Amino acid sequence: MDAIDKFDANTDPVSHLCKIRIKGAMLDEIRAMDWVPRSLRQKSTLLTKTCALLEERLKRHPSDEEIAAELDISLNHYYRLLDEIKGISLMPWKSRCPARPAGRNPTGHGSGRAISGCLP
Repeated sequence: MDAIDKFDANTDPVSHLCKIRIKGAMLDEIRAMDWVPRSLRQKSTLLTKTCALLEERLKRHPSDEEIAAELDISLNHYYRLLDEIKGISLMPWKSRCPARPAGRNPTGHGSGRAISGCLP
């Protein structure tokens, strides 16, 4: 009904209007089905891009400290960020990440291993 109210036969071809409205409705429905907030997806994307950038620059997996420094956040803030985004993926981390040296980080959060290349 909203589309009919906004339609102007003098300026908008029907097919163009339909394409825009259908695409918008599809995106709205996909977003409604997503249980992860957009802000959390954005944080995950930022972290993924940062890890990829550091891997390219360093030619190796970056450490937690290097990732936090690149993001300009404290190591504790970085570990909290990891805790926030760890629920995004339904696949276990161990099956997605290569074996890396592990150990508990100072705050007790996360696994203590760098996650570059392992985010969704």
